[in-house]
Amino acid sequence: MRAWYINLAHRTDRRATLESQLHRLGIAAERVDATLAKDLPPQLVAQHAALGAHTRFSLREFSVGVSHVEAARRFLATGEQHALILEDDIVLSGNLPKLIAIFESDSQGIDLLRIETFNRPSQISTKSKGELAGYALHTIHGWAWGAAAYIISRQAAQALVENPKVLDNIIDRVLYRPHRTILGPIKRRQLVPALAIQADRMEGAVWGADSDLTAGRTEGLSAPKPGLAKALANFVDAEITIALPSALHRIAGLSHKRIIPFDGA
Repeated sequence: MRAWYINLAHRTDRRATLESQLHRLGIAAERVDATLAKDLPPQLVAQHAALGAHTRFSLREFSVGVSHVEAARRFLATGEQHALILEDDIVLSGNLPKLIAIFESDSQGIDLLRIETFNRPSQISTKSKGELAGYALHTIHGWAWGAAAYIISRQAAQALVENPKVLDNIIDRVLYRPHRTILGPIKRRQLVPALAIQADRMEGAVWGADSDLTAGRTEGLSAPKPGLAKALANFVDAEITIALPSALHRIAGLSHKRIIPFDGA
């Protein structure tokens, strides 16, 4: 399995650190030049503008999704059946090659395997839905943040490339929100313990301190408030479509919130 990692041209420090990890782990990888907001083609700028400033979804965050789509496109141009997609601030476990080898021989039909932890409570199934290389596989419930390390199938990558609506939201939500069907009926799983973690999510680190998206998040928070119709739609999406089923799942004992540990071996 090959890897594609997203990296901004000026972040040569991150590139060197990640390539050193990949070389040590024996993972063949190709760099994907991260798309800057200022370099987006006019049609994509127009697509973002059509969403409305009140979405609090900045052009910088939009460009991250564009980079992930490009990584999927590069993967589809090969004969590979699965790909490892990474962002350049990820810290990888030494046990990742073992997982990849076993996954390649038996993917268990998984289209999207989230191998990272955000080091904050995530809602996943109470019971595992199987195991892979000695790691538990859980379903994802509710909210899941972080799209810096995942294994994706050709089917899911094809949907990511072909459906323009994948760019209408933060890439984390497109990949992991279980109620969203933008990628079709794909099989998603969370690996426990995780084999990857973003550097600023590690114990003792300051979240966002070294992030090029910090300004983008600030832009989003300062965006104008939506009108009544949009505010109502946002409420239904967040509280009815996501939060309510998540709460019912917890009450029924089907899922729980826990911090997914990082296997830093």
